[in-house]
Amino acid sequence: MILLAARPFRLNDQVVIGEHEGTVIQVKLRTTTIQTYDGRMVSIPNQSVFNRSIINNTASTARRSHVMLGIDYKADIATAQQVIKTALDRLETVENTPEPIVLVRELATSTVNLEVRFWVNSRRREFLQVTSEAIQAMKEGLQAAGIEMPTEIYTLTFRNPQRIEMISGEPGSNDRTTERNEGDNEGRSTEGNTDRNNQPNNYQTSSRDFSDPARS
Repeated sequence: MILLAARPFRLNDQVVIGEHEGTVIQVKLRTTTIQTYDGRMVSIPNQSVFNRSIINNTASTARRSHVMLGIDYKADIATAQQVIKTALDRLETVENTPEPIVLVRELATSTVNLEVRFWVNSRRREFLQVTSEAIQAMKEGLQAAGIEMPTEIYTLTFRNPQRIEMISGEPGSNDRTTERNEGDNEGRSTEGNTDRNNQPNNYQTSSRDFSDPARS
């Protein structure tokens, strides 16, 4: 009775009650039934409903959406903000009041992150669809304006990096490669295999041990 008198939601409202989210289908004296967005029916005792926080996503006709976009450090922020606002103004499904705003939220590793806030229809399907259209419009607008949106850049640091040098030999001799660890004065050279007469060998030597005739 208290729930019916307070009326925190009505039929067809889209609500979040505890861990359940969906559309209110039925309200009885003892239970409230909601249909989740994947089609399941959930009956919640009204005592549990009354004792929990209730989020009514459709109590207002409009709901704010927000998107994070990262632009290159070399890009002009004011220009990017104007491009984003223009892209949103062209979408009839984005509310004009309150008007969209673009905020500088973070100086990340490789991007300047902008948060875009705009208002759309509060019904879930329309909310998701319009947000998707807005993201596409903003991306295409920034690309058309020549504003890059780089991906994250990571720097890898090695403890013992190896340096590989290509050393050219005398004319007519084979090139050789010297591998040297930084801080190490001794390098290892790899050349083509040669026999005792300094002639190149074109065969591979087996690693088998021939010291014991019985194992040969």
